[in-house]
Amino acid sequence: MCEFGVDDVVLAKLPSNGSIFYARILSISSALQQVTAEFDDGSTAEVPWGNLFSVDATTDVIVCVVCKGGQSDPPNEIVLCDKCNVGFHQKCHPLGISATQIAKPKWFCYFCTNKTCNHYVANPFSVDKRKRKRKRN
Repeated sequence: MCEFGVDDVVLAKLPSNGSIFYARILSISSALQQVTAEFDDGSTAEVPWGNLFSVDATTDVIVCVVCKGGQSDPPNEIVLCDKCNVGFHQKCHPLGISATQIAKPKWFCYFCTNKTCNHYVANPFSVDKRKRKRKRN
């Protein structure tokens, strides 16, 4: 049985490429053990139950929050911010991350340094965002 319900917001790992995105569950198929999920760009996909995670869950898989890729090889390694613990490829980070910066004992991402919201990790299905979208219309 699926531990999530219709309209729940989850983290969904796409079977096609392994990328992880926020998604809202539209329907659940017990027979196929998968859900139909809607992503913040309006697209939908079938996602197996085993590829659904709570938005509060942690994982041992480190991915870049920008491109959702997990490959980490020089000169484009994934670097974790020492404050928010979010990963960025050196080339995906808004300002880039040099090898000199990686060698420092502590590294802080652009968002933590500037005390701004990291839109890459904001839940696009949050109640606050839906309210703001409705007000714009």
